[in-house]
Amino acid sequence: MLSSDAAALAQAIRCGGIGGRHATAVAVVLSFIVACGPGTPPPEAPELRPLPTSELIVPSDNLVMATDATPEPTAPPAAGADCTIRLQRPPRSGCNAIFSLAASATGGGNEAARAGDGSSCTIWNAQGFAPQSVTLDMGTPTRIDVIALVPEMSPDGSVSHEVAFSDDGRAFSTGHRVEAPMRNGEQVELILPRPEKARFVRVTTTKSPSWVAWREVGLFRCGTE
Repeated sequence: MLSSDAAALAQAIRCGGIGGRHATAVAVVLSFIVACGPGTPPPEAPELRPLPTSELIVPSDNLVMATDATPEPTAPPAAGADCTIRLQRPPRSGCNAIFSLAASATGGGNEAARAGDGSSCTIWNAQGFAPQSVTLDMGTPTRIDVIALVPEMSPDGSVSHEVAFSDDGRAFSTGHRVEAPMRNGEQVELILPRPEKARFVRVTTTKSPSWVAWREVGLFRCGTE
């Protein structure tokens, strides 16, 4: 309202309604008021939306031990022996190793694939203490019955690991854990209480007396399914 009234008064001055020096002064003041009157409000800032995050699946039941009893390690291979990962105590016949097509980890550069290459003579080392994890990708959902863990550690000691599964590599469901003493290079075989079917398998170490490192995280399928 102030701008329109001021503009009308300025027009009256120019048309002779107010004369003399007073008219000139009033016209200048009113012109300033018109120019500085209310303008178009600035545009509102766009709404900022949070970036999407990976889905976290919380297990509905308590985590279960992958074995009923504390798993017993097996001796490491002797120098010059075959390094191919094999089950020492297969739950039944027809167990075959599953090799990962790709791997990723929380540390250790580009060496994560060494944790799932089928050889206990190659090592992935996170170069740091727990928590650390390594994730294996089989390329397609695959049945898993046994997980054979071969640690590289010094000193030996009690460890805690969680095993999680995923079909897309983003949403993982934690299904099993192992809490047991482990020794450097000695294989521990986890016979799952039920078969798991997944494309990705992640082993997360939450407790270890040494840097987290694996000679092998071996995956095995037993049976023909």
